[in-house]
Amino acid sequence: MRAWLAIGVGLAVASLAGADEPPTADPAELGKGKLLVAAHQLADPNFAQSVVLLLGYGRLGALGVIINRPTTVQLSEVVPESLRVTPQAGVVYGGGPVAPSVMLLLFRAEQPPDESLPVFADVYLSGSPSVVEDELARGGTFRMYAGHAGWAPGQLDGEVERGDWHIVAADIDAVFHRPAEDLWSELIQRTTGRWVDLRPPRAADHGSG
Repeated sequence: MRAWLAIGVGLAVASLAGADEPPTADPAELGKGKLLVAAHQLADPNFAQSVVLLLGYGRLGALGVIINRPTTVQLSEVVPESLRVTPQAGVVYGGGPVAPSVMLLLFRAEQPPDESLPVFADVYLSGSPSVVEDELARGGTFRMYAGHAGWAPGQLDGEVERGDWHIVAADIDAVFHRPAEDLWSELIQRTTGRWVDLRPPRAADHGSG
């Protein structure tokens, strides 16, 4: 099944993100529009060295997408040919381990279109096929995510209390423009003051043995 066919299901997922608490201005508190930066000790392979944008947080739980996991799948491979999306449009991002065949669109817009939900600033979320088609045709700033991350009520709070996540306010540059391979190391340094070198060690670094 082409991933495009699952976008309609994404509308129901996006609706869950709308059932959240009022946004909080405290950058250290959980809430929609915050970034979760995986702590050094978080070893779960689904989330190790991940950065998650929270799309919803409240009495129904929490929902987000991992924003630093680009796949090798071109966006042009999963949308209808009628949209004439070129490879220059970029790749699909792996949004998380939940419902990986469901596609969600994160995009910037001056005015919120129908069937979309605000996330932060001028960034909106939608799983509606019509919105996806309009935004792709418009050629604005967007990213498409396959799958998402989800937490049951209270689950994410417990993980934060355990020290698995650092919380920072989201910004446009981090979500859409900063290189994905650098994002986690930059944010973890900002939150903990510790630089992380992700480059493979050179042979000389091992010594002569």
